[in-house]
Amino acid sequence: MGFDVYLVNPADSKNLPSRKTDVQDCQWIQQLFSYGLLRKSFVPENIVRKLRVYTRMREDKLQMASSHILHMQKALVQMNIRLPEVLSQTHGASGMAMIEAILEEERDAQVLLNYCTTDLRKRKGADILLALEGNYKVEYIFELQQAYDGYMFYLNQVQLCDKET
Repeated sequence: MGFDVYLVNPADSKNLPSRKTDVQDCQWIQQLFSYGLLRKSFVPENIVRKLRVYTRMREDKLQMASSHILHMQKALVQMNIRLPEVLSQTHGASGMAMIEAILEEERDAQVLLNYCTTDLRKRKGADILLALEGNYKVEYIFELQQAYDGYMFYLNQVQLCDKET
């Protein structure tokens, strides 16, 4: 004599006017488990879980850093310094060297150009000189400094995540 078991989720039953709740979900899951219809969840080893945490944290820090790159570019554009239009990466070695020099009160475009790589000076030197003709107002420099500090903070956070992995 065999029994047929029909599992009906109480929340899905058309005969019950009640709404689905967490309690009903738990009861449904418990019923499925009691019949052996659920598999155990995969729980990764500690090293994998640890790596996931650091990797996700690192990715989050990189996203935050990228928003500060946009803020640096905005501050530069407000100063009428068009580096984002001339350099493919404002946050590359040449761009960051020029930004650091601007924050250290360097205003001479020719001196700022010397912070670029030799190849970049040869290919885009004249364009970069034109792009560096801007208005270095105090409020824009402050905005650039804030964005730069935020970017450097998150880069440091990324390096700390890298050390942990």
